[in-house]
Amino acid sequence: MSGAGESYTSGNIPPDDRGLEGLQVVHAGLPVEMIMTPRPFFSCRLDETCRGVKERNAERYSFLPVMNGERVLGLLDARPFFDAAAPDVTVEKHYHPLSEQMLIGADASIWQFLRTADQVETRLVVKGHSVAGLVTLSDLHKLPVRTALFAALTNLEVCMTTLIGERLSYDGANWLEHLAAKRRDLLASQEKRARANDEFINRLLLTQFCDKREIIAKASLVDLPPDQLRQDLKEAERLRNYVAHSNDFAQDDLMAHEVCKTARSIEGLIMLMQRKIAFHIGKNSKPLLHQGKRGIAQ
Repeated sequence: MSGAGESYTSGNIPPDDRGLEGLQVVHAGLPVEMIMTPRPFFSCRLDETCRGVKERNAERYSFLPVMNGERVLGLLDARPFFDAAAPDVTVEKHYHPLSEQMLIGADASIWQFLRTADQVETRLVVKGHSVAGLVTLSDLHKLPVRTALFAALTNLEVCMTTLIGERLSYDGANWLEHLAAKRRDLLASQEKRARANDEFINRLLLTQFCDKREIIAKASLVDLPPDQLRQDLKEAERLRNYVAHSNDFAQDDLMAHEVCKTARSIEGLIMLMQRKIAFHIGKNSKPLLHQGKRGIAQ
């Protein structure tokens, strides 16, 4: 395989793997129903007192569906009562009536919930004509969420690789100068080992996430201020390490909120890079030959 790098371009990567289209297909297979708490869930009644709800809520559930028989009327935010006395007044005076913002379809992707879960922390999951369950910020620690994040992070790195390769080259001729001496030495060592094992394709595929981050920032390949780009990519890399090494990336509300912000940033970065890649490929594509009556002409 040595020397094959000269023919390696973005054409070797399926177009859907370089942007949001393929990611949406993956995420469609990870519906929010996979992480929701199904009915019957812990709930409260409209005429129940907040003090009575606190006494029953030993598990300290944050948001409780307010019920009238089998009908869901809205949500009660029980968090103010965790470490303070709950008032001896009815739930009716404290709950949030049902609204569209509280609802999400059972077939909506986990990613759709994840990217806004810091803004609406609990959603009632609708399936058919009824509420089938609820999903909350605390559900972000579940395995399907890790899968959704890993897919997005992998997609981001594919975009980074393609952007560098198409704009600067896949062999390193125009981007090695953007790496520190220690990183270049490490890359040379990895290349030597890959060539010895007949596994070498090109230098770019031997770079790590941090290398690609520096190349893109120093070469100004994305329309963002370099410092902001580095920070956004550092947050993405930090999350990737948590996900890849099975660490708890959403162990409390603060960390969960950061995950949501990073998810939105990842999506934005993919979109920016996808546009740059498409523009560059389109700008440098050769005119297609077409068959005319007198033969082949441009």
